[in-house]
Amino acid sequence: MGLKEFFRPRKDRFLQLLIQQAEITLRGMDALESYMKKRSAKHAAAVRQAEKDADEVRRILIDDLNHT
Repeated sequence: MGLKEFFRPRKDRFLQLLIQQAEITLRGMDALESYMKKRSAKHAAAVRQAEKDADEVRRILIDDLNHT
């Protein structure tokens, strides 16, 4: 990495990632509500997928914060 790259401003994705995290959380809560009303493998899979997606966004957020 040269000096130009070191001092070049990085694109700030923080707010974009927080919004994405909130959207995934809402999707997960909706899936959980559906699962509680009618327990099915389809709803359970949606809850698990939302959790995995949210974990990935959280990991990216933490990584970005650690590198600022």
